[in-house]
Amino acid sequence: MNCFEVGPGGLLSGRYFQAAVYSLYLVIFVTAVSGNGLVCYVVKASPRMRTVTNYFIGNLAFGDILMTLFCVPFSSVHVLLQHWPFGPHMCRLVSYTQAVSVFVSTFNLFFFLAKTIILLHSITHSPLYHNQFQ
Repeated sequence: MNCFEVGPGGLLSGRYFQAAVYSLYLVIFVTAVSGNGLVCYVVKASPRMRTVTNYFIGNLAFGDILMTLFCVPFSSVHVLLQHWPFGPHMCRLVSYTQAVSVFVSTFNLFFFLAKTIILLHSITHSPLYHNQFQ
């Protein structure tokens, strides 16, 4: 994202294009907040859903909510206006937030995968598992 670039008119400033972009960003925003909010609610509200795996999934959903709240509105304004109207400090903050959100999501998925691999390893190397197939 270029914080200082002011774009000219052209194809991206057409009324239909801007209406389509606005509509798509709105659908993405509402879907992301409501879907991920529902995941967080289910993990928190249901005692049966309070497992380590579901906490990882809830954490990922919470990170997606933060990404949606802090990045999608600013990105949509940047695309629609074709320049960054919020100043250089907000540009750096939003860019930083986007990078951290991607890193946290990747980090969370890595630990989810590591937990699954350790679990599968412990199951397949258990004497009970080997006794079943003899």
